[in-house]
Amino acid sequence: MPAPGELRIRVAVSGANPGDVKKRQDTFGVGMPYPRVVPHSDGAGIVDEVGDGVARFALADIVCSSNTHRSPSLIQASAVAWPHERNH
Repeated sequence: MPAPGELRIRVAVSGANPGDVKKRQDTFGVGMPYPRVVPHSDGAGIVDEVGDGVARFALADIVCSSNTHRSPSLIQASAVAWPHERNH
């Protein structure tokens, strides 16, 4: 169940982008908490649950999330709860 202000997205596709490669190379100087994980910062799927207070999205909406680097590798999961304002 997503928390208030979050969506749960059934992930259909995910992908790595140039920022993911840079993160693995420690270009930004912040390292990775799990060095063997390949980050996937972009993904898309279908909303399958909506938390309280979310009005912009509804069940079965198709959404994409990008720039999810603050939570590395979440987009690799089969379903993720994600703040609704970070979806398009």
